[in-house]
Amino acid sequence: MASSKKRDSQRMARVEPPPPPVERAPSLLGSFPAHAQPLASGGVLQQPVIVPYAEGLHMRPATLLSELAKQFDAQATLIRGDVRADLTSVLDLFMLCAEKGTELILEVKGPEAEKALQALTQLLAQDLASDRPPPKG
Repeated sequence: MASSKKRDSQRMARVEPPPPPVERAPSLLGSFPAHAQPLASGGVLQQPVIVPYAEGLHMRPATLLSELAKQFDAQATLIRGDVRADLTSVLDLFMLCAEKGTELILEVKGPEAEKALQALTQLLAQDLASDRPPPKG
């Protein structure tokens, strides 16, 4: 019995502390479920976003997001369910299969997290179709 108590205490010693809480920025794109409300400070910012592009998150917006994310000293990730996409990788962004109206979580951490979150959220809110030439008829 003494050896089983010793093993139990060794197992308990290996338990790691929970990760720090996540801070969410206030939404710029409308109302979201209660789980998207701001939490206590913890070094990671999260912002719910909705894909506004008629064709979804296709090559053009994915490339623009990737180029913008690379400009900051921060690690930016888009999350859809269990899928996490590094914003600096266009191929990762395609893995999200995000159509128009898809709700994603933008997660940013690092020294320039606030600046990156603001810039990326603004780009995700833009109607990129407005600067395209009109279709030829």
